[in-house]
Amino acid sequence: MRGILKDKRKALAARGSSGDQRKTLTARGSSGDQRKALAARGSSGDQRKALAARGSSGDQRKALAARESSGSKRETPTEKEEIMHRKTGGSVTGAADKNSERVDYHTYRFSRKERMQITLIYAALAAAIVWLFYRRWQVLLAAVPIYPLYIRHVRNSRAAARRRQLSYDFRTALNSLAVSLRAGRSVENAFPDAARDLKSTIGEEQDMTQEFIWISRQIRVSVPMETVLLDFAGRSGVEDIENFAAVFTTAKRMGGNMAAILRSAADSIGGKIDVEREIETALAAKKMEQKIMTAMPCMIILYMTFASPGFLDDMYTSAFGALVMTGCLLTYALAVWWSGRIVAIEV
Repeated sequence: MRGILKDKRKALAARGSSGDQRKTLTARGSSGDQRKALAARGSSGDQRKALAARGSSGDQRKALAARESSGSKRETPTEKEEIMHRKTGGSVTGAADKNSERVDYHTYRFSRKERMQITLIYAALAAAIVWLFYRRWQVLLAAVPIYPLYIRHVRNSRAAARRRQLSYDFRTALNSLAVSLRAGRSVENAFPDAARDLKSTIGEEQDMTQEFIWISRQIRVSVPMETVLLDFAGRSGVEDIENFAAVFTTAKRMGGNMAAILRSAADSIGGKIDVEREIETALAAKKMEQKIMTAMPCMIILYMTFASPGFLDDMYTSAFGALVMTGCLLTYALAVWWSGRIVAIEV
């Protein structure tokens, strides 16, 4: 009996231990499930954080894109002025800028209207000379090869007149610069002030006014002042402007007294201009006499043609007469050229 009881107890103990093992296994399984659930929750939390981070980065990207787009839409005042300048064909100051392309004052560009006018004038002049000296319209074809020489002469004359006016206006510009510097303005701010003064004194359409507007615009976009002035001096073809640019560049680098330099340059250029104007005043009567003497041979031929019809017929009907009239025309042309050289005095 005791052995049977011992066996039952052992079986019950084995069953209890197996139950405990089952409980522990169940507990372990449940803890494993809990761990998995916690891990899943952690992973889902991480995923949520990652998604939130992605969303925030996406929002940041959208915000940055919006800022960039708004920044690209916003222009600085200078950019707005440049856009307005391109649309209106005017300068930054609102003026009509006829020097949107930098002008080379060594030469002169004809507009279509000017070229047409010059062509008509040359045709009328050639027809008058052929009628006065030859009375044969076939000779008019000989005037065609001379047309380029006439165009070059007119271009050089207008370029010289433009440079002369540029030199006169440069004296006014230097006086405006000197006044601004004496008032305590910096060199960079003196040029815009001078541009405004030139608009009110010599006019907005003058070449010097447009050049100072362009210089002010280049200084505003941080182009070195020395570079701008040397470029203007090289294009101007005026000795006074070239000398001033060289002195100004040296003084700017070495730290000289800019107001004193400008006053000295203005006085020097002003003295030269005064001498030129005195010479022009003294030669005004001589130039008028030269123009009258230039027209006198043509007036004599015209008078003899109408006062004594047939008196000059031999000059227009024979080969010898054509040769004589050709000699007279060449002598007349040489006299016109030489008289023009006499009254053209440069200082």
